[in-house]
Amino acid sequence: MKKLYTIIALFSISFLSAQTLFFSEYAEGSSNNKYLEIYNPTNAEIDLSTYAFPSVANAPAVAGEYEYWNEFPAGATIAVGGVYVITHGSADPAILNYSNHTHTYLSNGDDGYKLVEGGTWNDADNDGKKDAGEVTGFTVIDVIGDWQADPGSGWEVAGVTNATKDHTLVRKLSVTTGNADWDDSRGTDSDDSEWVVLDNETWTFLGSHPHTDASLSIFDFGDIKIDVYPNPVQTKLNFSGLTSPVQATVFDMLGKRQLESKVTNTLDVSSLKSGLYMVEIKNENSAKVFNILKK
Repeated sequence: MKKLYTIIALFSISFLSAQTLFFSEYAEGSSNNKYLEIYNPTNAEIDLSTYAFPSVANAPAVAGEYEYWNEFPAGATIAVGGVYVITHGSADPAILNYSNHTHTYLSNGDDGYKLVEGGTWNDADNDGKKDAGEVTGFTVIDVIGDWQADPGSGWEVAGVTNATKDHTLVRKLSVTTGNADWDDSRGTDSDDSEWVVLDNETWTFLGSHPHTDASLSIFDFGDIKIDVYPNPVQTKLNFSGLTSPVQATVFDMLGKRQLESKVTNTLDVSSLKSGLYMVEIKNENSAKVFNILKK
């Protein structure tokens, strides 16, 4: 038993050390209603002095190379489980209420951002500015968009055309660390994307992450779209979009059945212990399995 505890402890340490900061939310709205939200999933406060969020505007001058080296203000930190919000200085007051610092040149939908750590600066022209290409050797932790070419109005995310323009993107609960591969992160549909694409001017989830009241599990079930919330859940898991009852079965992560019920609108999970579970819903024509976190 002692050996088992040691293995679990080592796994936990390895998992926590592998976690990184990541973009938890992004908005490109009307006028200057724009922001980036960064989440700290680690078990330690993060000093942002060694981090930056470099960017390109539209088509980069040199493919794959940043154009603007954007740094955090001196003394900036992110608390354990906290978020850091970068906003446009002329954003709506509802956004500015959560602002940790303002940045004028946030994306119009086609500007790629990367969250990076470290790097070496060679001030080639001795102007005291970290010009394009002068900082090298940094580690890319997370991305929104890329630095390869002008995507047009915006990038497709989760199968939504121009999702980075006139939309809000929220990172799914299942994401626990950054992803430097934008194509992998944005995915091809609502199932394989790390993001949920919300309507323009949706700021409901700004200022915290993850969300106990968020409707962030959205997927196709046969010929209809199902919305499952909240996740994490305490007592009742709600289903929106079902037009007839389905069979819902809840399994623990060892595959043992814990709960079974017919569901149209609500599944009572209050009897479950805290932890991660798999939920299967099915009818004669379709089946779907997804994870929930019981608090």
